[in-house]
Amino acid sequence: MTLTYTCAWINRHTGEQCSKPAKVQANLPLCSDHHQARTYREKAKRGAELLRYFKENPEAPRSAGWCYIVHLPDCTVKVGMVGTEGRLSARLAELHEDFGGNVDILAVLPGGKDTEAVLHSHFGSIRIPGKGERFDVTEPARVSGELLSFALSHGIHPEALPAVEEYREWADDPDAWAARQLA
Repeated sequence: MTLTYTCAWINRHTGEQCSKPAKVQANLPLCSDHHQARTYREKAKRGAELLRYFKENPEAPRSAGWCYIVHLPDCTVKVGMVGTEGRLSARLAELHEDFGGNVDILAVLPGGKDTEAVLHSHFGSIRIPGKGERFDVTEPARVSGELLSFALSHGIHPEALPAVEEYREWADDPDAWAARQLA
């Protein structure tokens, strides 16, 4: 016998329960949209706590890896992270494939998930609901401009440049890049 679940999310404005099919995640049946919303809310809360901590302790160590800010072919900006330096170029290539075109790398910052959480918290008001870690910068809103200004003012950390260049070489000619890797 296979059990089926419906999403347990309750709309706080209407009091109605979501009726979409759900998977049990963390002992709670949630549809994929509400699981993503819950995960994002937890990440934003953690980011707000980290933001306060890092303001009080600017020299405190941050998590390993990189936080990237990229402009995607669909005209959204994604703030994401990779846990290791070696994973950065591969992740950029995955985004290229997923979104069907070149990824414009606006910034790569040290601090992996800590930096990502802080940025998600700070710029949460322009996050696109249901689109994960993507942000709307097409509106001329102040916060949209702040995200782009932040990214461009920080740029690509010098230690991340080799991985970014590797992605750019791959994006320019994937076949030639693959042939060089095999040689």
